[in-house]
Amino acid sequence: MFTRAPEVMGEGTSLNVMQGAHDFVMTEPRFYEAQKIEIHEHGGQVSIEWLNHKMTSYKTRQSSYGDPTGCMQGTRVKILKELETWASNANSSKVYWMVGMAGTGKSTIAHTFCENLEAKNVLGGSFFASRASDKTRNARLIIPVIAYALAKASPRIKVEVVKAIEDDPTLAEPTYININEQFKRLIYNPLRTTAGEADKLYKVVVIDAVDECDNVEVVTSFIKLVLEWASKIPLKIFLASRDEYRIRNAFGSTGSVRFYLHEIEKDVV
Repeated sequence: MFTRAPEVMGEGTSLNVMQGAHDFVMTEPRFYEAQKIEIHEHGGQVSIEWLNHKMTSYKTRQSSYGDPTGCMQGTRVKILKELETWASNANSSKVYWMVGMAGTGKSTIAHTFCENLEAKNVLGGSFFASRASDKTRNARLIIPVIAYALAKASPRIKVEVVKAIEDDPTLAEPTYININEQFKRLIYNPLRTTAGEADKLYKVVVIDAVDECDNVEVVTSFIKLVLEWASKIPLKIFLASRDEYRIRNAFGSTGSVRFYLHEIEKDVV
């Protein structure tokens, strides 16, 4: 079934190649080690852990402006209610863009929105960008992180994501150049393949502070992909950012919802 690694931990000690592996689907003839992107030709295993980039979700984000926190109880009630209505309405826009100047509470709202979505089991994943670290400002991690979260939430989606990585392990790499292909094979195809089988609710992906990413061109390409394909898959996307002109141009005159946080009165929030 599988082979045993050479004895490298000292005399009489051997490493089973399956030791420590988790979140994988057994496939056909090749073996992919679960903990790192390395191809072995003597077995058959692929792990979605290749897509796991820690410190990027709402629970672990490294903020440029302080510790990650949600809204204080009783605050931002109307905004959060609007977001809840948008997320649960099958006929609402598939993309919601919340715009606000620095210090208007975008990340706090996004954090609480994630908590509310997770409580309802409809959080499809989160990516909280930040200039605080190289990883959290790398927009090329957005697609792998979302694919990982979706795969963790659904065994059926996980099977499809693993198949895609088995076919092309480079899809899991943060240096993968063609994000159109990466989005199609890691997110679009798995969701299309499994759509309608069981999960009826839309999953909602929350992406915060995309204006803090170094590679804004990747961000704008991702936005255009989402606007093009989101209507065909059971996925909604919430993005929060400052009103950066390249991001605004990527949205263009689409049917996405735009909420200008800095233009509303304090008694609304």
